Amino acid sequence: MDYVDKELVQAVILQVKNLKYLEISRQYGEEALPEAISDIWSLQALHLTPSDLLELLKFIGKLQKLRMLNLSHCEKLKCSPDSIVDCQMISSIDLCNCKQLTVLPSSIGRNKMLRVLRLGNTKMERLPSSITSLRNLECLDLHECRELVELPKDIGNLEKLHVLNLTKCEKLGGVPVGIGQLSWLQKLGLFALGEGEKFAGISELANLPRIGGELSIRGIGPTVERIMPDEKEGGGCSNSTPHVGQVRVGSCLSNLDIVKCPRLKVKPYLPSSLHKLLLAGRTEQLLQSSNFSQLKKLVVWGNGGLGSGRGWELLQPMTALESLEIQHSSGLIELPESLGNLKSLRSLQVFACSAIRMLPMSLGDLPSLQELTITICHCFVSFPQSIGRLTSLQVLKILLCDALQQLPECLGDLRSLRKLYLSGLPRLTCIPQFICHLTSLKELKIGRCPGIKSLPEGVKGLTTLQELDIRGCPDLARHCKRGKEYWSYVLYLTSLCLAFSDGKKQFQATYGNPLLAARDSKSSPKGAEAGILAMVVLISRAHRLGQRKVANVHCLIMCGALEEKVMSLQRFEASVLPRDSSDDPSKDFKRKSGGQGFKSILSGLGEL
Repeated sequence: MDYVDKELVQAVILQVKNLKYLEISRQYGEEALPEAISDIWSLQALHLTPSDLLELLKFIGKLQKLRMLNLSHCEKLKCSPDSIVDCQMISSIDLCNCKQLTVLPSSIGRNKMLRVLRLGNTKMERLPSSITSLRNLECLDLHECRELVELPKDIGNLEKLHVLNLTKCEKLGGVPVGIGQLSWLQKLGLFALGEGEKFAGISELANLPRIGGELSIRGIGPTVERIMPDEKEGGGCSNSTPHVGQVRVGSCLSNLDIVKCPRLKVKPYLPSSLHKLLLAGRTEQLLQSSNFSQLKKLVVWGNGGLGSGRGWELLQPMTALESLEIQHSSGLIELPESLGNLKSLRSLQVFACSAIRMLPMSLGDLPSLQELTITICHCFVSFPQSIGRLTSLQVLKILLCDALQQLPECLGDLRSLRKLYLSGLPRLTCIPQFICHLTSLKELKIGRCPGIKSLPEGVKGLTTLQELDIRGCPDLARHCKRGKEYWSYVLYLTSLCLAFSDGKKQFQATYGNPLLAARDSKSSPKGAEAGILAMVVLISRAHRLGQRKVANVHCLIMCGALEEKVMSLQRFEASVLPRDSSDDPSKDFKRKSGGQGFKSILSGLGEL
């Protein structure tokens, strides 16, 4: 039922007997449930989502056979009544995204049949201690409970728990001692290392072999030290004497994040299922004693214990690594030569490393590299000459690198390159002639490079180029407009976007989707004009592609319509372009145009 009022619900209930499933959705404007619902003695499932409920019926306990209660997305709900304890058969309660919910009744521990309790994205700071008596509980979902500061100390009593989702519980001060007793646990999401004896040490992860999916190990503050004791000590916690040991981190884990654990002296056992590892903050001790040979993706954030000339030994055994991201490492000046050992690497991203000046010469030893991105590296000045040996490189992005003044000629050897993005390069003054050698290039995007004022003539030879996007380069964009110097260079593109501002007015035109733009009555004048021009481009492509067969096109147009202008341009093309594609176009063009150049003829056409 949608948009149901109380009188209608009352009428329905009087007519229906033995109702087991009731769903009332989008009940906006109603702050309480109709009382008639409490009389549905046979009801087993009640779904009220989303709605503006402020509270549940206090007599919801009358629903003795209720097994499932779904109140997700009731964003105004602040609490649930104590009477829910009378629903002795209830097995599932969903309160996810009840963003005003701050507390659960302590009587919740008396719902002994409860198996699923979802509280994700609520404002709860603490759970009632009675929740630890729910011995049949299998799923406790607390994801994105950003106000949650602690868990009940006896959480280890929930022996049947399969899911304890703590993902993005940012204020959680730690997980309590005894969490290692949850031997069936498969989903945890976050293991927060707290200070004090009441919090579990990382060694308890060894007792959770079934954990899979994603896991983040997070320290609390820069001085936290959580150390795994020797096996002889029985697995307790110690903050005084450092011990180097080994701990298993789940046999089904796919993603592992280790955040702000600067003095962690544990050698984790990383399962073969682990594909992604994120190291954030300083983690020198971990890096010195770990094996990462099976990883597919490594993200190093905020140095991650890696600096210039130290810590990079971990790259050598990473023979399976396919993606490497280095982010926010302000102290990193250069990458090590050992980077060339990553023969399986497909993607390399360097982001916000403000001190890095160049990439190592061994970059050219990466035969599988397909994507290279350099972003917000303000001191970056050059690429090594070896970059020309990256025969598999398909995407090159150079963004927000203030110091870069020129591109090396060796980039012209990247014959597999399909996408080239240049943006935020204020000192770059030109695009070298080597671009004409990029025979596979399909997309060229140039943004916020005011120093670039011209396109190399070789652009005309890029027969594979389909998309040209020029933004924030006012001089260059003006030359690419219709009838201007570079219009003949870009005439055959399937997509051309020009955008610039001269301080007084802005210009933006996209030459694409021609039929829609030209015929749509809602199109702006500029959009309609762009559509007409793009239609001419599509017509002209037949000559460029060497089409030999005659194509007859019949189109009914109205006098004075936009299409009439297209027809006039078609007649002009017929007078200057050869009818037979086997003829020499340049000779025939000069003969029919009276020896004038293509540029001069276009400039004489005037405005459409």
